[in-house]
This record gives sequence, C-alpha cells and structure tokens, in this order.
Amino acid sequence: MQPSQQHEFAAFVASRSDSLIRLAYVLTNDQHAAEDLLQTALMKTAGHWRRIRGNPEAYVRKVMYHEQVGRWRSPRWGPAAYATLAGAGASRRRRLSWSLAGLATATALVAGVLVVAPSRGGGDIAAQVAELPPNIPEQLRLVRDCMPRGGPVHNMDPGLRVTEHGGREDFRVLVEYRDQKGSTALVGSTTGFVLCTPAEQKDMQPPVFTYWGYRPPGNLSGLAGDLTVDAYDGHDHPYVVGPDREQKNDYYLVIAGRVTPRVQRVEIVWKGGRRVDPRVANGFFIGRMLTGLVPAPEGLGEGPLKPEQMVDTPSATVTAYDQAGRVIGQEKNVHFAWRGPTSRPSPTT
Repeated sequence: MQPSQQHEFAAFVASRSDSLIRLAYVLTNDQHAAEDLLQTALMKTAGHWRRIRGNPEAYVRKVMYHEQVGRWRSPRWGPAAYATLAGAGASRRRRLSWSLAGLATATALVAGVLVVAPSRGGGDIAAQVAELPPNIPEQLRLVRDCMPRGGPVHNMDPGLRVTEHGGREDFRVLVEYRDQKGSTALVGSTTGFVLCTPAEQKDMQPPVFTYWGYRPPGNLSGLAGDLTVDAYDGHDHPYVVGPDREQKNDYYLVIAGRVTPRVQRVEIVWKGGRRVDPRVANGFFIGRMLTGLVPAPEGLGEGPLKPEQMVDTPSATVTAYDQAGRVIGQEKNVHFAWRGPTSRPSPTT
C-alpha cells in the first residue's frame, strides 16, 4: 500500500468496525467467533484495497458472508456446533465491546501495514515500531486463552487485570516454540510482552507483563545489537494422567528475545551442557528446556518454610549466528529472572 492508502484503510477500520463487528456477531452468534471472522475479512480487504477502496464496506460484508458460509459447511463448524454457540449466546446476551483504536491498530498491523492509530493513552502506538507480525485466527485464540481476564494481570494477584498495559486486542503471537510436550509463545504488543504456555487444564501461567527494554513506555525497536535477550523465566505445565487422573507438573525454563534480520539462527546453551535451538521468526526468538527439581541450598528459608527441593534454574549463554554461521551476537551468564540488558551485572571499577 501507498502511505495515503494505508491511512485510508486505517480510517475505514476505525470508522466502520463498530457496525461490522455487529454484523459478524449476527452471522456467528458468538463474540470470539465474530472477532475472528472480522479480522479475517479485514486482512483480505487490505490485500485488495487498491481495487475495492471505492466501496470497501460492501467488500468486507461479502467476504464475511462467504467466509462464514464456508465455516458452516466445514465438518468442524457443523450445525450442532452452531446450535451450541447460539444457545450460549442467547443465554449470555453479552454486550459487544470493541476498542476502535485498538482494532484499527491491530488490523493494520495484521495486514502488514504500518499506520499510526491513537492508543488508549493518546499516544501513537504504531509509530513506536516497524511492524507486528500477522496472526491467523488460531493464534488470536491463543492470545485470548492466554489472557482470560482481557489483558495482562498483576504479578502478585493473577485475578487483577492491569489495564494500563493494554487489552488482548493489542497483542499478537510473535513467535512460538513447540516440542513433544507442548509449546510456549512470546506474545507481545508494541510496548511489552507476556509468555504463554497452554495447558490441558486451561490453567495457563498468569500473563504478567514486561516492558520491552524493561522500562516504560517500552521500546520494541530498541535493540541492544543483533541479539537482545528479553526474558529468562520458568513456566509449569500441569496435566493429568491415567484413569485416576493423577496430577502431574512439568517445569520448563524459557528464554526469549529479539533479533535483527541479520540473525539466521540462535543457540541457547545452559550451564551443564544442555542446549536448545530456539525458534526464530518475525525478528523474535524463543526456546525452552524441560528441567527438574534439585535439593534446596542451605539457608533457604527456616522451619516449616524451608523447602526440601527447588526448580533447577542454571545460567545460560545465548548466541546469534548470521547466514554464514558467524557469531554476531552473544549474551553470557543469562540468569533466571533475566529482564533485558538491565540484568547485566555492573562492571567493577
């Protein structure tokens, strides 16, 4: 798109999204399905904007209708599934809510278009970054599942949403690492990020927000060289096994961050020699390693509060390589609870 067309598209989304989301709800009778349907239609609209800009709303409505008819015909979205959704929608009678500014920004970024749209705080969100990666409906559902309260929560009270960190409509799956046991995703906005590990019991790790660079207002494009390690955290994955549904819990060490386009591969080597090749995509990377419990050191707690074991969290070295296999970035001694360059030890004098 040309710059003028980008602004036309953003203005159209901001002005007509309220009407369009209501039509999507009529077609789906479910708020989450309506959001997915409208996002899909707007992504297709952006791709044909030059041709349909004279009457874009008619095109969006046509795309939504045909997209929904296709879903009705799909075995996954048969009559029984929609009867269930209709019953749930009739019983809830929820009022649709939508952040027009947030939708304008999110949709433009999903379509790969850089626009400037007003944020909740009145600043320019999109002006701070180059681009957020596009997300398909399945990824948007992951974001919703990650943030059941509508956005990031307080680190000391998972039941308390922190509204100043934005809503889930502002976030996208940036990169996701998968292994045989499951996955962990780096989910971010233009100001910060959360880590999400889906669980079978729908009991995800609380989505606690971290600013890019660990300083407000957050700077997504402010890299510390070709490699920036933004987080080293621990996530647990609860699940049940056997006919008696015995409770189990796996512990993972997660390291994530950002890279420049020069970086083709990233390697994480934990102290002790275990290594992981993280997933690199969209200028971001994430990797995780299954860990276990080790005896708690002496002096950690007293009396009944003294633990016998603790999660093993060794330090790691993170290395970035270019296409020729040359090292172009490295962060040594990345310790647990690492949060960006501010976590580096101060140089001795």
